[in-house]
Amino acid sequence: MKTNKETGPDGISIEMIQCLDELGVDIMTKLINKIYDTGELPEDLTKSIFIALPKTPGATECELHRTISLMSHGTKILLKILMMRMKSKTRPEIAKEQYGFMPDKSTRNAIFILRMIIERSIEVKHDIYLCFLDYTKAFDKVKHDNLFQILEQLDIDGKDLRLIRNLYWNQKAAMKVNNDTSPRTVGCCSHIAAAIWFLGYERYQSTTNRQPSSTNATNIQNADDISDFEPSSNDEDNSYIYISK
Repeated sequence: MKTNKETGPDGISIEMIQCLDELGVDIMTKLINKIYDTGELPEDLTKSIFIALPKTPGATECELHRTISLMSHGTKILLKILMMRMKSKTRPEIAKEQYGFMPDKSTRNAIFILRMIIERSIEVKHDIYLCFLDYTKAFDKVKHDNLFQILEQLDIDGKDLRLIRNLYWNQKAAMKVNNDTSPRTVGCCSHIAAAIWFLGYERYQSTTNRQPSSTNATNIQNADDISDFEPSSNDEDNSYIYISK
């Protein structure tokens, strides 16, 4: 895991864990194995702190802030293990056009590809129509019960699924503003939310009538931001109407 990261509510940094060497590995292994076998999480691993960072100077509205979640590094290790265990079943379900939270891909790649498509269209004098979509609070508004049903349909291991459920439903979060911290309330396991949301989005796409007519890409995805491109304004209008529904 990367170093020089802010600690969670327990105050334990990743550097502290790394300094324990083999002893730390043994302790973490025993702890995570116990959590995995029982499905029960220590209270410290269910706590997180939300910090709102302004997107623009002097921002006062909630919509103009970006929220980051500070959680225990022990929780992050557990989540990484879960995601690695599920990768063989979840990765094939995610579209190749998805560049958000994906290994060996980044926003830079998505922007570069989109720019090359536009430049090529200008070069050959072909029209191209773009529609930029941003699903507002996408990870927060999905119906988690439906997402868990998708994981069950993918035959995710029962213990993995139980642990993900417990991480979602039992997590508590507090909001920190300046040096003041609010009372704790129900939080969300954000580190794994993106991967599960991608599965829900792809499953929804597959159950609609909007199926790709060829292997050519018609959109670029960066998490919940979608850039849809079509050769005509009518096609782009139809895409927008479809997505709006």
